[in-house]
Amino acid sequence: MVQVAFNGGAWNAALEQGVLSQLRAGLRPTGLDVCVGTAGTSTKPVATVELRQDPGERVVVTIEVRDGVTRKRVARDVDLSALPEDGRALGVGVATDELLRASWAELALRDAPVQQRDTPKAVERTLERSLKPPPKTNEAGAAFAYDGFAVLGLFGADVTLRHWFAPTLGVELDVGARWAGDHETGNGSISTKAFDAALTFAVGRATFGPLRVNAEASVFAAELRFRGSPLPGARGADESALATAARIGARLSLPISRTFLVSLRTGFGVTLRGVSATNQGYAATGTSPFGYFVSLGPAVAF
Repeated sequence: MVQVAFNGGAWNAALEQGVLSQLRAGLRPTGLDVCVGTAGTSTKPVATVELRQDPGERVVVTIEVRDGVTRKRVARDVDLSALPEDGRALGVGVATDELLRASWAELALRDAPVQQRDTPKAVERTLERSLKPPPKTNEAGAAFAYDGFAVLGLFGADVTLRHWFAPTLGVELDVGARWAGDHETGNGSISTKAFDAALTFAVGRATFGPLRVNAEASVFAAELRFRGSPLPGARGADESALATAARIGARLSLPISRTFLVSLRTGFGVTLRGVSATNQGYAATGTSPFGYFVSLGPAVAF
C-alpha cells in the first residue's frame, strides 16, 4: 500500500481525486493500493507520499516520497503552470509514479545495500514491469521443411513472418518451395515440385525453462507440379494442380538471445483437396488423405 497526504492550501477535491485515480491506475496492476492519510492502514505502507501545493503565480507541486523499503527520502518539484487544469491530475499522478519507481530501482542494483525489511512482492512486480524491456512482437526467419504423405515426401524451405498479438496468440505466414525425388513407374518416372503457402495461428503457451511451446492450427496450400519422364515407347505429360490441407501441431521455440531463436514445428494434417499423378489410369504418386509435417529453422525477433 502507498499512503498519500495532500498538504498546502491550494488543493481541491476534484484535483485530489484525479491524482489518486491516476496513481491507482499505475500501481494497482502490480498489487499496490493507494490510500489517503491513515485511512484503512491496517498494514505498514511501503511508501508515504506527501504532495504539497502552495498558492502563487506559478503552479508548483512538491512531491516527497518516504520510501519504507529502501529507507530513503526523495523529492521533486513539478511545474504545472503550462498544463491545462484538466491535465494537472495526470501530470502529478505520472510524476509521483515515476518517483516511486525511481526510488525502488535501487533494489535492482547488483551492489544494492541490504534492506531492513523484505521487499514486498508488489514492489518486485513493479520493478519487473519497469526494468524489463518490452517483448518483441515480430519474428522473421527461414526453415528447412518436410511434408510427408503416404507415397510422396516433399523436401524444401520456407521463409516465415510471425506477429504475436500476445504471448498466447500469434499469426504466421509461410511461403516456400518443395521438391521430391523421382518416383519410378513401369513406364518411366515422375518428378514433383511444389510452391506452398500456409497461414498459421498459434494459441496457448507453456514454458519449460527457456523452452516455449505453442499449439498451432493452420491452413496449408500447395501447387504441385508433376513432370513425367517416359521410357521409349511410352508417353508422358506435365500437369499441375492445387492441393489444400487443414493442420494442427505444436511449435517448440528456444531463445538463444533476446533477438535470435530457433523453432521446431511438427504436426499432422487432413487433406481437403488432394492431387495425384497417374500411370496408366492409376494414381502413382501424390497426396493422401492424411499427412504430416516438420520444420526447423532460425528466426530474428524485432
